[in-house]
Amino acid sequence: MDILYEKFAAVLLGAKVYIDRSVTFRQICSWIGTAPGPLDRMLSEELGMCGDAILSELRRQYAENLIFVLRSPAGLDLPDRNQ
Repeated sequence: MDILYEKFAAVLLGAKVYIDRSVTFRQICSWIGTAPGPLDRMLSEELGMCGDAILSELRRQYAENLIFVLRSPAGLDLPDRNQ
């Protein structure tokens, strides 16, 4: 199962497929040659998050980082959601 974890991480992070919001956890599983259920259980046990939640979290972090990048050097006056 460790090899599936490595393949999942390579596709997810290496290819940064999480940027494409149309990519699903099920598709990623298909690409790496596994059924979603076993990998989802392993991710939940090891990381405390299912595959879909991992995708969502990476997408959220990517969006926040993108806003930060656009905001800083471009001098855009976007509202800070933490204020």
